[in-house]
Amino acid sequence: MTAISTKPDNKPCTEAACTGAACNNGLTALFAGSFDPFTIGHKDVVDRALALFGRVVICIGINAAK
Repeated sequence: MTAISTKPDNKPCTEAACTGAACNNGLTALFAGSFDPFTIGHKDVVDRALALFGRVVICIGINAAK
């Protein structure tokens, strides 16, 4: 997984180079979807994002087709 931002040293923030609290530099990740239902796979994505970002915001949308 590769983050879309950089660390303060301007090097790419990747899982291999930046794990755990080392990368929690105030960045916020946005995870949007219908989550109908919220699955273990969704939780895994959130857990991985928390290792890269200081905060994860989950935005739940409505998909009338589901």
